Amino acid sequence: MQTKARTLVNTLLSAVLGMLGFATTSCNMYGTPVLMFTLDGKVTNEDYMPLQNIEICVKHITNGGPKTHDVYAYTDNIGYYRTKPYDAFGSDVFTVIASDTSGVYMADTTIIYSKEIVYKHSSSWTSNGSASAVFVLKKNNEQ
Repeated sequence: MQTKARTLVNTLLSAVLGMLGFATTSCNMYGTPVLMFTLDGKVTNEDYMPLQNIEICVKHITNGGPKTHDVYAYTDNIGYYRTKPYDAFGSDVFTVIASDTSGVYMADTTIIYSKEIVYKHSSSWTSNGSASAVFVLKKNNEQ
């Protein structure tokens, strides 16, 4: 009698917990996977000399429209930049703008699709990825 009662209780609990999302799976996490990526690259002039203090702005466009914030980075003394980690999903698009705030060089833009980002998958639902964008800025003739 006790064995039948335990079996019934176990069956009912398994059904209820399964409906609530606590069923046994090969994955021990729930929710939406998070894909974090960084963008890096180099900015030079037409003579391939590195440009310092060039503003890199990453504008994130999702299926639902623009995200509420942009990511900024600035080039160092050898023209290199790297953004902070940023989240992405499979259908997202990123517009990357390189701007010289002093006005000596004209701005340049490129587009990166999240499907082009190389991700290193880990055992969790958070994966890290990277993409690169290289810019060659032309002098602004209006100066």
